[in-house]
Amino acid sequence: MRWGWIGAAALLIGGLIVRLPLTESLPMAFSAQRQYYSALAARAIYFQIAAEPIPDWRREVVNAYVRAETRTEPPFIETAAALAYRIAGGEDIHIMLALTVVYWGIGGVFLYLLARDLAGSAFVGWVALAVYLFLPYTITTTRAIMTDPPALMFMLAALWQARRGGRWGWGLAALAGGLAIWVRAQTALFLLPACLALIPDWRRWQRFLTPYRLAWAAAWLAVCAAPFALYAVGNPALSDRAGRNFVPALFAEESFWRSWWTLLNAAFPLALLIAAAAGALIGWRGVGRRLALILWLSYAVYGALFNFHIHTHPYYQSLFVPAVALSAAGWAAWLERRGLARLRWRLPPRAALTAGLCALLLATPDRVRVPHDPELIDAYRAAGEAANHSMRVLALTQEWGTPLNYYGELFVRNYPSRFIIEMYSVMDNQGAAVAPMTPAERVALYDFPIEYFIVTDLGELARQPDLQAYLDENGVVIAENHLYQVYDLRIDQSGEQS
Repeated sequence: MRWGWIGAAALLIGGLIVRLPLTESLPMAFSAQRQYYSALAARAIYFQIAAEPIPDWRREVVNAYVRAETRTEPPFIETAAALAYRIAGGEDIHIMLALTVVYWGIGGVFLYLLARDLAGSAFVGWVALAVYLFLPYTITTTRAIMTDPPALMFMLAALWQARRGGRWGWGLAALAGGLAIWVRAQTALFLLPACLALIPDWRRWQRFLTPYRLAWAAAWLAVCAAPFALYAVGNPALSDRAGRNFVPALFAEESFWRSWWTLLNAAFPLALLIAAAAGALIGWRGVGRRLALILWLSYAVYGALFNFHIHTHPYYQSLFVPAVALSAAGWAAWLERRGLARLRWRLPPRAALTAGLCALLLATPDRVRVPHDPELIDAYRAAGEAANHSMRVLALTQEWGTPLNYYGELFVRNYPSRFIIEMYSVMDNQGAAVAPMTPAERVALYDFPIEYFIVTDLGELARQPDLQAYLDENGVVIAENHLYQVYDLRIDQSGEQS
């Protein structure tokens, strides 16, 4: 047992090392729009509790953005980050990134305990932990501001407690499970079936069908569901937004299945998926096999119910990571049964196999990280300064304006790209052709005067010469470099106030 914890600690330290340094440009490397939303929400919360005085314009800008956006999740990571900012004495996005790594590491401890207890072997726990920590997808997603790491931390804690059993075990599992579902409701699709799979003896399932045990089961489910249920009651728009995640017509589209597979395969290499599936079927036995198979089935149900996002949002694969890690560890359990446990010197081969797996995973290409120019951060800040941190800004920019909102401290409305214009403006609701809109007509759609137009995607501007002509005619460039341009639309080419 001592060597088990030493090995787990070594893996956790190695997992921390490969995630350093936590640079300021990291949120642009993976699902930037989602990350910067959380960073802006954390800023808004911090401004409410900050010890130092915050200028009114800063509060107004970030609060306007948060009011305009809607999310189906409670602000757990945002509130935790704001409290950490308060303790640290100021806002720092590195703190928010570091907290994500901490959540993932704690979740890894519970995954190690769960795999170890299921197989009775620390080596099996090491293998599960190695996949969980060193898969390139997890390295990228845990250097990101996401709700999945804390949700999985609570979920894995709940599964380990459920595995321990007893009233205390199931009671703590209910509390941790309730937090997991509250942080990210989709974890319920994995957590609740997995807890059922952990009931040790299903051959005598009839003994559970007594009024006393059914009442306890109902109370346990109520504790799990209560936090999110209370949150949902206070957010009536939640059901409408959640309903838009399920689009039945997508099942008939070949592109849906191809896109889903592309995202799944980008997160988990095909060889790993095959090995994990075989490990679940062949390597594990008893409760371990039942748990692994239930988690795979849960992923299929999860993808079917949230079919719009499962094929468009890369981070929707994160909840599948424990299933793959635990299933792959089935081969370690198989090796233990095949004689590894009977060797006189058992530690060296176990350590060598685990180290080899880590090296193999680290050598796997990272296919979810998005290339970006770190100098854009300075461009966003300079553009915000040039536009006087206005709330009447239109922008042709990356990630729907969220990085520009964060670093420029603006509240921008996003001008559509050529791709969006062509995709959504071809036909109206009756299928009739729609007359193309000019940039002037698009700008006029807003119910307030646009003061500034910011361009940080200069390549996209080159694809819209009509927009370039409109900006040249109706505004003056007041700041620019090779990465951005800021037009003051209040001043025309004659220098007069428009």
